[in-house]
Amino acid sequence: MQTMPVPTELNASWQDTLVRWPQKAAHDTLLGHAAKHQQLAWLAARYREAARTNPRDPIARDRLKAVQRAAALLAFSMPAVRETRRRSRGGPALLLCAAMSVGLGLWLTDFLRMHPPQRTLVSRHP
Repeated sequence: MQTMPVPTELNASWQDTLVRWPQKAAHDTLLGHAAKHQQLAWLAARYREAARTNPRDPIARDRLKAVQRAAALLAFSMPAVRETRRRSRGGPALLLCAAMSVGLGLWLTDFLRMHPPQRTLVSRHP
């Protein structure tokens, strides 16, 4: 799997967020840039790294959860990719069979009207 290069705008936004770490607006802007460039995995890795290097910092841990939520929302909001199906040919064949059945039924009804069966009385007792 090839990794996509990280846009310079996103790197600059990360550096700006590091400078203004306690400010929520900087983190929100960074999340917006990451979503725009489809780099939420990269951003999650940065926050995970920040949380590991400073385990007492609640900001990195909370922002990592926010990135994970955003990634889940983005994944579920994308339209599902549908496979192109082969065109079914069952409809015309079914219509043909139904028409032939109706025609056969009409013909048989007409035939029985024109040629009624011979009714002979047959005794079943000797």
